[in-house]
This record gives sequence, structure tokens and C-alpha cells, in this order.
Amino acid sequence: MSLRDALHQRQKRGKRALLLASERMKARIQDTVTGSRRDFRAQPTSLPVSAHDDPEQARDITPPGKARTGIVSVNGQDVGKVRCTGH
Repeated sequence: MSLRDALHQRQKRGKRALLLASERMKARIQDTVTGSRRDFRAQPTSLPVSAHDDPEQARDITPPGKARTGIVSVNGQDVGKVRCTGH
């Protein structure tokens, strides 16, 4: 076998190895995409929807005849009418 034939054979082997590697890579990418889609479908896509439009609205509803008392003591001491300033 001449040098030219040997180079030609090596070129063929290299081309075939490259094609096989690219096919394996395509298959791995496809498996990854399929797995990601499967995992994404298994998770909930949105947060649970509340029966109330505004979450604050749900907290403000009190049963008839009962008033909200708020905080009556802090560290064991009674609190009178204290207005919360938000700071």
C-alpha cells in the first residue's frame, strides 16, 4: 500500500468516525430535549388560582357578629390603641 492509499484510507475512516459521532450527538440532543419536555409537562405550569380576586379581600372577611381584635399584647404587656405606621 502506497502512502497515498494509506492517507486515503485514513481520510475515509476519519470521515466515517465524524459522521458516527455527529449521529450520536444528534441522538443525545434529541433524548435531552424529549426528557426536558417530559419533565416540564410533569410540573404544574401555573400557580393555583384563588377563589378571591384580591388576596387582601379574603383576609378582611370576618364572620357576622365577630370583630377583628388585632394585637392585644406585646411581650406579655397589654397594648392600648396603637396605630401602626408601617415603619
